Amino acid sequence: MNRAEYNQVLENIKGILKNPNGNFGKKFMTGNPEEDAKILKEAEMTAAIALIAVDEYYSFLTKSAYEGGVSDEI
Repeated sequence: MNRAEYNQVLENIKGILKNPNGNFGKKFMTGNPEEDAKILKEAEMTAAIALIAVDEYYSFLTKSAYEGGVSDEI
């Protein structure tokens, strides 16, 4: 994933997280603007790290498949 794709996916995730009627909003948002801003910032950082992890994982799979190290079951 290049930087533009990473930024676009992260922005999409941030939009989902900010939706007060979405799954994340209903489960984690408190209604306190200051506390919710902190929760959102932490969730956005977690999402950013998760995107990096997913990108690394799929890069590993691609490289392994190319080198013959991934079984057909994956």
